[in-house]
Amino acid sequence: MKNSGTRTRRTWELAGFLLVLVAALGAQAQPPSAKLPGRQLDSKEPWGAFLGKAAHEVIGLEYTLQHPTNAVFLNTISLYRIVGEGKLGNPKRLPEFVRRLRPDITDTDALVLFEIKPDNEESREKGRAEAGRYLAALNKAVEPDKKLAGGTGFEGSLFLEFENGGALWQLSWRTPEPGVTLYRWSFPA
Repeated sequence: MKNSGTRTRRTWELAGFLLVLVAALGAQAQPPSAKLPGRQLDSKEPWGAFLGKAAHEVIGLEYTLQHPTNAVFLNTISLYRIVGEGKLGNPKRLPEFVRRLRPDITDTDALVLFEIKPDNEESREKGRAEAGRYLAALNKAVEPDKKLAGGTGFEGSLFLEFENGGALWQLSWRTPEPGVTLYRWSFPA
């Protein structure tokens, strides 16, 4: 009788191990997914603008999740606040006309900045120009040992569902050049 109890316990332990293993392997088979608020049916906002805001929100959030201990500022925070709250220097050194500018992602611990744009050549050029302006303005105001640069190596992909949307979307992004993160929406195959 004692052997039967030991065998049953080991069988359950093996079954539990296999269940965890299958779950872990299955979780790695596709990118993570999330659900976002949907676009209101009576909204006058163009679809491109709606999807652009959603991409900025998701990509910014994903950056903060990947860098949980860093001081990260997203596109709702001005350069003035980034310099002050990020302890980079004196925000009053910023020219008045750039104080309210808001880069898409600024990491004041890693000293990097990202501008998020749709994945096409025109947007890439616009992102390059905007990131350059933000970096030039910031680097004139920060302490010499806290100069920022365009971020690199930030890429990812998520499956997203919009509430009341009924379809699963895939959002992918890459950073092909320092400071410029390009995104693309698609339907998974």
